[in-house]
Amino acid sequence: DMSRQIAAKIDDVIIEGGGSNEPSGVLQTSGIASVALGTNGDAITYAALVDMVKEVEIDNANSGTLAFITNPKVAADMRITAKQSSGVEGNFILADNSRVLGYPVIVTNNCPSDLTKGTGTALSAMIYGDWSSVLVGFYNSVEILVDQYTKAEQNLVRIRAVQDLDVAIRHAESFAAITNVV
Repeated sequence: DMSRQIAAKIDDVIIEGGGSNEPSGVLQTSGIASVALGTNGDAITYAALVDMVKEVEIDNANSGTLAFITNPKVAADMRITAKQSSGVEGNFILADNSRVLGYPVIVTNNCPSDLTKGTGTALSAMIYGDWSSVLVGFYNSVEILVDQYTKAEQNLVRIRAVQDLDVAIRHAESFAAITNVV
């Protein structure tokens, strides 16, 4: 259970990071391309996803482990939003194969859904890029401290786990993000 919680936090730091005593993740890295959906956010569109891929391709960074990452709210919307306003029925942005424009779409609760832009709140993020450009350096293994004294009067044992690491993005140009999906 603790290993899963630590792994989830590492994913969170890689995607966003930037909190207290945290390295900066992809979304906090200066130089990544930004695709905006509107002044206060807007619904995800197929055209916006094409723009994300285009931004990475323009910078000749479209190689490696390419994928989209988003949260369950955006993925659910993509599964019921048509690629175009008229045409083939059921031609949704995200199909049953969980791929868009030939690239996998990874869905995780670690992709933020609490962003703001203008008057828009509770906005979500979507990131596209070469995930092999994310470097994670571990300074040590997980340290586990069992403290049977601090909460002894309550017959409790505190267990603390610590993982020291840093995150670096090899090429900021390898990523494009939308941070204002309604």
